[in-house]
Amino acid sequence: MSVRQEPDRIAEGVLLSAVKRAEHHKRGEGEGVLLATIVEHLGLRHYSWTTRRVRPQLEALIDAGLLERSRRHGLVLWKLTPAGRRRASPYSALPESPQHRRWREARTLAEQENERAWTVLLDAVEAAEDLLNRPLSASPPSAAWLSIGERVRGASRLLASVTYCLREWQEPHDARADVVPVSEAELRSTGGWDRLAPAVRHGTLGAENG
Repeated sequence: MSVRQEPDRIAEGVLLSAVKRAEHHKRGEGEGVLLATIVEHLGLRHYSWTTRRVRPQLEALIDAGLLERSRRHGLVLWKLTPAGRRRASPYSALPESPQHRRWREARTLAEQENERAWTVLLDAVEAAEDLLNRPLSASPPSAAWLSIGERVRGASRLLASVTYCLREWQEPHDARADVVPVSEAELRSTGGWDRLAPAVRHGTLGAENG
């Protein structure tokens, strides 16, 4: 859904709502949020066009007593005043939040990768079992054991991440930040799935250390 009612202007309540939600989703509420973050909550790309259109509107909201501006570590931050908080539109007027989009995309990818992740781990375990079933006289060298260990570990990590994103990552709520526990941060990282699965399947994961 587009939040622009006119080509060059965003409705006041929607813009205030974007600032409000950005504040709610930020760790350490009360410090204000960056322009880039506000733009992201508006569902827009952050580049020169949005900066030229959005920033003057934010400045006008300062003059209206609805926003405050501050600096922290050289960065300009924007924050709602109590009046601005009251004037903000409901979150339903905004497009999908960045944190909900990350959750949805990770869940969709996990659904697509679930079967492959199981197969990758099964292949790795079967390869390890094959080595274990060899007689001691034909036992492979130490490098092979290190390599198969990395392969099983990588496959387990892949399936753990897929399982977490599919079943354990709770759907974020617009009213609060989706805070990531340190212990779960790696499980939410889906960026390496495409690299990890072929590597563990072909036994190349960790080969540089073998």
